Amino acid sequence: MTEQPRTLWQRFMLDHFRTQPRLNSIGEVEQLKREAEPPVETAPYRTTFSGETTPDDADLVRRIARSFRAACAMHTDPAGSFWKSIVEQKKGDVSAALMNDDIDLATKLLRDPSSTTFHYGFDNLVSDFSDALKNGGDAIHKQQGAIFHIRLVYLAEVIGAIRLANPESGPRAALDTDILIDGIEGIMGGELSFPNPFPNEFGIVSKRGVASYRAINSLYQAILLKRYAAGMPSPSVLDIGGGLGRTAYYAQRFGFENYTLIDLPTTGVAQAYFLGRTLGDDQISLHGEERAAVNMRIPEWLPEAPPVDIVINVDSFTEMSRGSAETYIQWAKENAKLLISINHEANPFTARELMLAAGLSPSRERYWLRDGYVVEVAEL
Repeated sequence: MTEQPRTLWQRFMLDHFRTQPRLNSIGEVEQLKREAEPPVETAPYRTTFSGETTPDDADLVRRIARSFRAACAMHTDPAGSFWKSIVEQKKGDVSAALMNDDIDLATKLLRDPSSTTFHYGFDNLVSDFSDALKNGGDAIHKQQGAIFHIRLVYLAEVIGAIRLANPESGPRAALDTDILIDGIEGIMGGELSFPNPFPNEFGIVSKRGVASYRAINSLYQAILLKRYAAGMPSPSVLDIGGGLGRTAYYAQRFGFENYTLIDLPTTGVAQAYFLGRTLGDDQISLHGEERAAVNMRIPEWLPEAPPVDIVINVDSFTEMSRGSAETYIQWAKENAKLLISINHEANPFTARELMLAAGLSPSRERYWLRDGYVVEVAEL
């Protein structure tokens, strides 16, 4: 008999992803099931939702609208892509506002993704998740907080900010959220931040902002980039399928000044708004604009992309058509020094299979912060 989920949140997650099993679901649902009860060693923590902001973002949204229309005029969905229907079903309201140059409506929708499904497929800040959390009560908040907090513990362990827990020695003393952050900052040599430009982002309270699940993972991914870029002068990065842009945000904070995300036009809109709000308008470049520290481009730009030091792909290769993934891997082989893949292996093909078929010899290690994911790095 199939194990039944033990909480309302888990029932929501499973029902939600039965209809879209390829998006965000793999690993997260099973992880929630395994971690339903907070581990006894988890430290005290508090959870909260981020509050409202009053940004001066009209010029940013106008830039995004111009760029989006130009990108859509060039972009064609590849054969076999399931994203076309997702864009139409989940992202049509924002897309229509931008295409119609309705800046007031577009601004309203972009400011509060928790009221829409615009971030569906690459971030948890969507109405489905937000509503489930708001209606879930204290028990759900505590359960989710435990999952987020233990991710922060794992991050501190993997970089050596705290000792690795040994279950054979029994539970260790409670680790406060801010103590963990102090330890991570000590190793990284600078102050962290968890920016919350949007309202209703759920996470654990910290002195550096509301730390959400995706933000903690993105911080780890940027730390991996920093590790692999060691010794490279002014390293350049191409991030294929960069999600909301959280990893790009942390990479820029870590000193990366030549970072490019390549993604669908609608996802590029979300990236541009998030990074424009968090890094500043002058730090980003949209489709059709002169390059800046962080650049957003569409797949059609790839043939003219300059060589880079590192290509990274997180939770994306196996969500593409096989042909698209093979094209990106071949481009990396010919134009980069390192290819970093962080992906699951539950779909018809794996990133490792494609990398081996391209003649690469990737290393392989467990991704510490999310069960079912593997970090594979190929020197090119």
